[in-house]
Amino acid sequence: MTSSRRYTINKLLIEFIGTFFLVIIIGMVVKYGLGETGPLVIGLGLASIVYAGYNISGAHYNPMVTLGLVIMKRISTPLALLYVLTQFFAAGIGSLFCNYLEQNSVPFALATNSKILVAEIVGTFILIFVIWTVAASKRTAGNNYYGLAIGICVSALAVIFGKSSGAVFNPAVGFSFVCLEFINWSNYLFVLLGILIGGIPATYLFLRLEED
Repeated sequence: MTSSRRYTINKLLIEFIGTFFLVIIIGMVVKYGLGETGPLVIGLGLASIVYAGYNISGAHYNPMVTLGLVIMKRISTPLALLYVLTQFFAAGIGSLFCNYLEQNSVPFALATNSKILVAEIVGTFILIFVIWTVAASKRTAGNNYYGLAIGICVSALAVIFGKSSGAVFNPAVGFSFVCLEFINWSNYLFVLLGILIGGIPATYLFLRLEED
C-alpha cells in the first residue's frame, strides 16, 4: 500500500469515527430525553471529536463542511466524494447502534416545513461561518480554541432552533434522524435545502472577507 493511499484511508477512518460518534451523541441525547442538558452534551462531544480528528482529516463530519472546502479549493472533488460517502455511511451505522442501545423512537414535534427551512438556513449559515472563521481563516491560524468555539456554537444553535427544525445543520445527521424516525423524508428535504441555502453563502462570505 502506497503512503498516499494509506493517508487517504486514515482520513476516511477519522471521518467515519467522528461522524459515527456525533450521531451517537445526538441520537442518545434525544432518546434519553436529556432536555436542557442535551445541547451542552452535544456541544462538548462535538468539540472533543473535532480536536481528535482535525490534524488528520480536518474533522469535517458534515457534508456541508466538505462541500464548502471544495468551493474553497482546499480539498479535491474525488476525495470530497469519498468523505461524503463515508459520512453518510457512518451516520447510517450510528443510527443502527443507537437503536441497538435504545429501541424507542422519539419523533420530533417540529414546526411547519417553511419554518424548518428558515431555521436551517439561518442556523447553518451561522455554524458554517463560525467554522470557517475559527478553523480555516488565515487570521486565526494556529489557534487552540477552534473545537471549543464550534462546540459552543452548536450548543447555542441547538437551544435556539431545536424545537423548530431539530437543529440539524448537517446532511449526514439529518439522514440519521430519518433512520431513527425523529423526522420524516419530507422534513429532511426541507432540512437539506435549508442547509445548502445557508451553508453555501456563508462560505462565499468567508472567502470575500478573507480577501480584505
